[in-house]
Parts: sequence; structure tokens; C-alpha cells
Amino acid sequence: MNLCEAQPDFVSMVTEAEFEKVQEMRSGRYQVHIKHKDGSSVELPLKGMVFCDVCGSKMYPGASKGRLPGKKFVYYTCQNKECPRKPKGIRAKYVFDDLYKTLKAMSLDSDATYAAYEKELDENIKLELDTLRKERTSLVGVKNQHKRDLDLANADFTRLSDPKLKTPEATLEACRARIDAAEMAMNDIADDIAEIDKTLNDPNSIKMAKEDFLNLLATSAEKLKNGTFAEKDAIARIWFLNLRIGEQKEVSYLCKTEIKYLVKFGNVSSGGSGRT
Repeated sequence: MNLCEAQPDFVSMVTEAEFEKVQEMRSGRYQVHIKHKDGSSVELPLKGMVFCDVCGSKMYPGASKGRLPGKKFVYYTCQNKECPRKPKGIRAKYVFDDLYKTLKAMSLDSDATYAAYEKELDENIKLELDTLRKERTSLVGVKNQHKRDLDLANADFTRLSDPKLKTPEATLEACRARIDAAEMAMNDIADDIAEIDKTLNDPNSIKMAKEDFLNLLATSAEKLKNGTFAEKDAIARIWFLNLRIGEQKEVSYLCKTEIKYLVKFGNVSSGGSGRT
């Protein structure tokens, strides 16, 4: 296994997009799934990160049906027709098993790592708050729409309840269902807005305590092993720029430049093919 080093030019510990992914992962909002026409969905992690080490082309994630009904497996497939790789695809399971072993062998320089996190957070916290304000504005708009739906449903129910109209009970029941649905949606959105307001009123709540942050990093391997595909995706993007898959299922990694100075990866060697 090789852990490739990135170019020596310093860049921030996490990009704006990656920072948001970690925040979303902590709140449970981060998703990596796609929906199919039949209404089903499948999570496709590490999109754009996985490369074929035989030809250098990207390996694209996709899902294939398993033998059991509704069971699907995520694969990464090299779609370069000229590539001699056989087979063209590899199960995501093998990739994440290797990722787990790599992160398990990692140790941290705790003080340097948290200092880098604090510096990055100070630079990104305004972006996070701006994102929350935009989300709040959007939620208020949706809530107002549900309020209009509720008012309309209440007006319809009042009108149709007139005994002179002899409205069928099924129609009245449908109105009640509309009222209940609108009220439930408004309550859910109100809870979301309250959570956002709590953060906006106390921006420091975004920042994890040093112990919590280091625990998140130190337990990356276990979180990757036991988490959802969305959590696996977010964790992998903290540490690596990309992954390269060999024909014999061997995995090599391009470690983020800023990370390599803060962590040690045990017996994992440094180097690699030099492709990016």
C-alpha cells in the first residue's frame, strides 16, 4: 500500500465545501445518494475521488443489483474502453476496508492539528453562518407556503362543512388530512428554524472543543467502518485528495498536503506512481 504525498504548496486544511460537508455530517444533513426513476435511491460515495491505477482514468461509482430483492452494491468502474484492466470494476466494500486499515494506522500531532482546525474554523465560520442564514430564509419561505396551504385548507373545510352542501364525509376527511399535513410541516420547519437561530445567536457553538475535535479525528477509522456511506464520504474527504485502485484491488492514496504534516500513518509507506 502506498500513501502518496501531495504537492508541497501549502493549502488550507479543508476547503469551504469540505468544511460544510463535515458540519452537515455532524448535524445529519449530509447526503450522497441519488434517486432512481422507480423511487429507490442509492448512496454513491467518493464521487470524483477514485481513479484507475492502470490507465489513470476516473472510476465512476454505480450500483448493481444483488441477488436479494432490493439489495444493491456500490461499485467503482473504469469506463476507459482502451484500458486493459480486468475486471473493470471493484466493490466499494474493498475500498472502504482498505481505507479503514489506513486510518486505523494513523496517529495525530494533537496540538498542531487542533491549532490548524481553529485557524481554519475562524476563516470558515462566516461562510457557515452565511449558509445558515440562506437556509433560514429558504425555510421561512417554505413555511409561509405551508401557511397559505393551511389557510386554504381551513377555508375549504369551513365552507364544505355547511350542512346545506351535504358534503360527503370522504371530502371532509381529505380536507382534515390537508390541514394536518400543513400543520405538521409547519411545526417541523419551525423546529429547524429554531435550531438555526440557536446557532446564529451563539456562533461559538459551531466550534468543537479540542477534546471533541481530536476525538472525531482519532475515531475516523471506526466512524468510517461503521458509518453510513455519507459519513464514509465526508471522512475520506477530510484526509485524502484521491484514491487509486490497482488491478489486484490494491489501493494507494494521495494525502492532502496540509494533513501530511499533522498526522503519521504508521507503517504505510510514502510515495507512489506520481499520477494525479
